[in-house]
Amino acid sequence: ESVVSIALRWPASPFLLAFLSSAALSGSGSARRIRGASAGVPIMAAGAALLWPGLVTAYRITEASRHLFEARTVFLGEAEALVASGSGQPGFTRRGEDLCGQALAECRMAIERTSWEPAAWYTSGNAHLARAVFTSMEGTAGARERAACEVDSALADYDTLAGLAADFSDARLNRLQALAGMGRVDAAGEEARGH
Repeated sequence: ESVVSIALRWPASPFLLAFLSSAALSGSGSARRIRGASAGVPIMAAGAALLWPGLVTAYRITEASRHLFEARTVFLGEAEALVASGSGQPGFTRRGEDLCGQALAECRMAIERTSWEPAAWYTSGNAHLARAVFTSMEGTAGARERAACEVDSALADYDTLAGLAADFSDARLNRLQALAGMGRVDAAGEEARGH
């Protein structure tokens, strides 16, 4: 469900380095020599060269995980706590919209690093939906239209997610609820029957 659980797998290059190094070190006397040089040296050099892409990928995954943590736990978590505390507070909707905007900024940074990661798109869609809720509570001119734009952005994120992980059931459910909430009941029904 998150970058850590889905994508933090042992990249191929460290595995290859470990395998080739083990093979080089496990050979016997003559098998360990290639034209006067130890067989382990070229293999270790190749493994070290292959290690770099794995380290870069691991760094990008780590950074994306940090941004998703901020988006989910810090900003969307605080937005949920704000909703639970009640809408009668001064600046309630503005604070909620700001928290969701910060969550979206963190999601965009995660997507820049790992655009293939489903959790980033899912969290972004959820942040758009949460922002739509706060925006619709404003009661000002244009609030309904801005909320509709947020829902459309959420739907676009869920569409991208469907291309990455078609069976991501929570995203499908959120998409159906967003369509129904926008009054697009026929579209929601069609989509529900289509899957």
